[in-house]
Amino acid sequence: MYRVQTPNLIEKIITQRTLNVGTTPTPLNLDSSTRVVVIENNSTSPVYYGNENVSTSNGISIQPSEVLILFVKPSINLYLIAQNAVQIKILEAY
Repeated sequence: MYRVQTPNLIEKIITQRTLNVGTTPTPLNLDSSTRVVVIENNSTSPVYYGNENVSTSNGISIQPSEVLILFVKPSINLYLIAQNAVQIKILEAY
């Protein structure tokens, strides 16, 4: 696991929250001003991300204890799924 530090990039944290992810695609429901998303998988199972059709076989994995940082454009729709019910941490910023 590693953490990327980007000084002077993030201006404001919009929200930080936990999200329950299950066996069907779960939308992140990002704020429209979000440009940076940090996802921390603090569960013991992998979580997968992708579009509304994401599955555990076609999604990109976020392993347990892994942190993912995504730089996103407005109105992106990201979804998460897991093999069993888990809870992860989300931080949104611009």
